Amino acid sequence: MAALTGEKNKGPRRAFYVKLKNKWPEMYEKFNEVKNLYKLDWQRDDLKIGSVLCAVAEEAKKFLTNGTTDMVFSRNDYEKLTLNNFQKIKGSLQKDDLLQRSIVYLMEFKHFVDALKIGVFNECLLTNAMTYHLKSIKCLNYMINHCKNFLHELLNLNFVERNCNRAHLVEALINMLLVILNMIDINDDSCSLFFIMFYCINTFYKMIDLSNKDLTQLNESIKNHIPHVIKRLQIMFGEYHTSWSTVPNLKSQLKVIEMLADLEITNGDEFKVLACDILKNKIKSAENSILLEAYCQLDILSYKKLIQEPFTESFYFVIEKMSQKKYDWFYRLSPSYNPILIKFISKKWKCFSSMYEKINFCLTWPPFKVLLDHLGKYNLLF
Repeated sequence: MAALTGEKNKGPRRAFYVKLKNKWPEMYEKFNEVKNLYKLDWQRDDLKIGSVLCAVAEEAKKFLTNGTTDMVFSRNDYEKLTLNNFQKIKGSLQKDDLLQRSIVYLMEFKHFVDALKIGVFNECLLTNAMTYHLKSIKCLNYMINHCKNFLHELLNLNFVERNCNRAHLVEALINMLLVILNMIDINDDSCSLFFIMFYCINTFYKMIDLSNKDLTQLNESIKNHIPHVIKRLQIMFGEYHTSWSTVPNLKSQLKVIEMLADLEITNGDEFKVLACDILKNKIKSAENSILLEAYCQLDILSYKKLIQEPFTESFYFVIEKMSQKKYDWFYRLSPSYNPILIKFISKKWKCFSSMYEKINFCLTWPPFKVLLDHLGKYNLLF
């Protein structure tokens, strides 16, 4: 990349500089005609195989590929120069969108995070380019990890100092989400990716200035995409292999469900309703033992009300069932559950007409003694 700065030293850089200098005048005009090439939307009618723009795009790709790999950097120096010399052409990158698009077009998937850290590449350009590359990635763990790193870095950017159109960025992230939804299933790793994706979309959407002329178009685009996103999430969370098998698995899915309920990218409550439906169905199909472990290991009461209520409702049923088998799990419950346990007993007492029946229940219900010990341990009896 030092060749692009005009440093005409000897060796591979000199050869690349000469090749680029000779070829660029004839290619620049064609590149300039394809102003939206950087979006990399090869599904467009005007970019399909056989079209004029497709031929231009392929020719541009061939030229840039040859210019960077045609035995110019035989020891993989291109990759090193790309990562180490962006700062040297920072001024050119800031002024020339075409130069940015040309470099990003050839960039490997793993280098998008590095490009974002430089602070000069357009965020929408990088996001759209990543989305384009997603379709050809075979290793899903590789894809998930690099996407998460990219999104975390995106959140760390100082948007006050950057001239970023947040409406365009949100739309680019939604397009990325649509692709990823069709690529991966629900598991602990994918849940962490979905969480950060929804968080980014929500955060950047709320940062959009109401006077942004692109906001109306974005809202229309979101409106068109919502049915597909919701349908896909319903399928993914509804499949039998996404059942809560472990507490960590349950916890990772709860983060996504809670984030869904917080999405504010629509005027309606579609995502909140979706989150409630998913949660109720998951609790209904979960094993009682897993729910008990969740009560013991997670502070469910620290979650938002939307999460708390279905779990609290199931709590009564679960302890009724499980207390007939074993009750040592009571010892592992957080003290925050004591009020719920007391409410449970009070509710049971209302079913009895005489004091004798109430006392008999306390004496014969195995967990009651454990509850008294638990309350006494935390000085909550009086």
